[in-house]
Parts: sequence; C-alpha cells; structure tokens
Amino acid sequence: MDMSNAVTNDLMYEVLKKIQIDVSSIKLSVADHSRLLNRMREDELRLESMDAGILLRLDRIERRFGLCEPTPT
Repeated sequence: MDMSNAVTNDLMYEVLKKIQIDVSSIKLSVADHSRLLNRMREDELRLESMDAGILLRLDRIERRFGLCEPTPT
C-alpha cells in the first residue's frame, strides 16, 4: 500500500464517520418531530372531543329553555 492510498483511505474514513454522525443526528431529530406530531394529534383529538361535549351541553341548555326550534320527528 503506497502512502497516497493510505491518506485517501484515512480521509474517506473520516468523511464517512462525519456523515454517520450527521445521519444519526438527523434520525434523532426526525424521531423528536414524530413524537411532537403524535402529541399534537392527540391534543387535537382531545380538543375535538371537548368541543363535541360542549356542543351537546349547549344543545341541551337551548332545548331546556326553549331557545331553539323543535326538531321535526
């Protein structure tokens, strides 16, 4: 093995190590963003559920006080 090949191989090895570190960092970042997105989806579902509950209560209040048109049967 001549010296130019050794330097080239060492340089390539260093570059590949840096790429591997960068890819690992990207994977961690994507995993963090995925967890955050999942939490946001859970929050959205919770808010939709709360909204539906509030609308049901409002509907009952309106019917109890006669504030809405009776529903046709």
